[in-house]
Amino acid sequence: MNRVDNKVAIITGGGSGIGAASSLLLAQAGASVVVTDIDEAAAAQSAAKIGDAGGKAMSLPHDVVNESDWQQVIDATLSSFGPLDILVNNAGVSGASHQTFETTTFDQWRRVIGINLDGVFLGCQKAVRAMKAGSGSIVNISSVMGMVGGAGAAYNASKGGVRLLTKSVAVYCGNNGYRIRANSVHPGYIWTPMI
Repeated sequence: MNRVDNKVAIITGGGSGIGAASSLLLAQAGASVVVTDIDEAAAAQSAAKIGDAGGKAMSLPHDVVNESDWQQVIDATLSSFGPLDILVNNAGVSGASHQTFETTTFDQWRRVIGINLDGVFLGCQKAVRAMKAGSGSIVNISSVMGMVGGAGAAYNASKGGVRLLTKSVAVYCGNNGYRIRANSVHPGYIWTPMI
């Protein structure tokens, strides 16, 4: 028996890279997977691969900085598969890598912070509300660049924020007696389409 047999998981940014690999792995381990991505076709392709391999999956379009999108994803998950057990907050962007600190515009800064940090906040909040009556696990994809500088100010700040937001969520859940784990993962450079 697999650890996630009969569990229900949402993976954001599941259309490519780490998100697609995570979706497939969770499905292979027995979870029903909701693959979300702002690129609806990419999410559908990941879900189709899971189905072709004998797993259970559905795909949904999802802009992680849109709060109503989050609620639609949660509601669709609950109605299709049942209570949420796992959230992988994976959706993210690298930012304006060709820009220097001095030339990065405020709009570029806000876009990276919005997707990489605000989206994770919304996901954590919605997941805690959905999981608190039972139990669950929140996994936030941060980066080694959330602990050291060098990849660009907005990216570093957003991923550092994810790291500490995750700690805050874990403490909050513990203090309130919720059986919800919150952990962040800090990969180095992974050869994905974003890189």
